[in-house]
Amino acid sequence: MNLYNCEKIKFSYTPSSIEELRDALQKKVDLDELNQLNVGIFDFNALFESTDMRIPQIYRSKHGLKALFFPCRTTQGTVMVSNIQDGWYTLCYQLSKLISHGVYLFQLDEGRSADIMNAFFYMEGKESIYKERVVYSMTDPRWKFYQKGDKLWFENEHYYTNRVIRKRMNKEILTEYCGQLNLDIKSDDFWSINGETILFIRAHNRQA
Repeated sequence: MNLYNCEKIKFSYTPSSIEELRDALQKKVDLDELNQLNVGIFDFNALFESTDMRIPQIYRSKHGLKALFFPCRTTQGTVMVSNIQDGWYTLCYQLSKLISHGVYLFQLDEGRSADIMNAFFYMEGKESIYKERVVYSMTDPRWKFYQKGDKLWFENEHYYTNRVIRKRMNKEILTEYCGQLNLDIKSDDFWSINGETILFIRAHNRQA
């Protein structure tokens, strides 16, 4: 399943290994019984609840929050995809404080609906030296552009001066930025899942 072809998709990437992610997630399980760590052979069928694969991530899950972690096939590191539309931002934020590398979160939108947002977020480090970068264009309800934090090495700030706000950040620019990170997100290979993966779940309620 090539998620790049979805109308809307949000995913994360970190240069940290899946083994390091597993250790960090285990710490969260040890602290809260609502968290479940499953290691095995999982794919997107174990993740998504929506039957509409054009927009597979839903606003709110009835069965808890889920995130699938799998090794990146086009460069070193790990890819994460969640079952909810915000990409499970809070989990990315928490993990960025536990692992040795930062976390990139990309939101790709083809712009076919009334609510459009193309964005990327970067989170890294501990509270005292925490680094954050945010750039997005969105409808709210009119077009709005926002950026926060220091520019990252792969960004082209020329895009952000475009008089047309929706063109300051779009799917094509995000694809270019991912390419700078060796994330070939247009390819089927990037989204292929082979071997051991992690399915992390946070239940809404404690089991009776």
